[in-house]
Amino acid sequence: MDFKVDHGLSLVDEETYEIILVTPKLLELFWGDVKVLLEQTRETWDEYDTIDSIHEAIHTGKRHLWVCVDLGGVFLAGITCFDVYPVQKVLRLMWLGGSHLSKVLWFLKHVEHWALMKGATKVETAGRKGWQKLLEPYGYKYKHVLLTKMLKGK
Repeated sequence: MDFKVDHGLSLVDEETYEIILVTPKLLELFWGDVKVLLEQTRETWDEYDTIDSIHEAIHTGKRHLWVCVDLGGVFLAGITCFDVYPVQKVLRLMWLGGSHLSKVLWFLKHVEHWALMKGATKVETAGRKGWQKLLEPYGYKYKHVLLTKMLKGK
């Protein structure tokens, strides 16, 4: 594994792919592929965001875009953000989509290290039940259930 800091953080796997923290300057290079992945999983984010709001949040640095790239282009992407509370800063894994997820979950330790260097004390994510099985081997623990209720306006 090799680290190189160029226009963004890049984690290189000797095999065939690279994981990149995309800077706002480089967003447009990857956005077309990422947009396709987002559209494939629209039901996981469209209750809160639009494609344009996601793009804007990444472009302004409010959210962070991580991409896994091989010779065929982007095959997996993730979005993170920091939530800052009075007692701690938390990196939130907001969205992850694409293919070959189990092949690249090892990169979470590098995302966690990056978050620690940025002052975070914890990483959190919410998702379907299957995420628990995938993430527990990486030290993630079940904490609580998220319940929601839609409120009707007047």
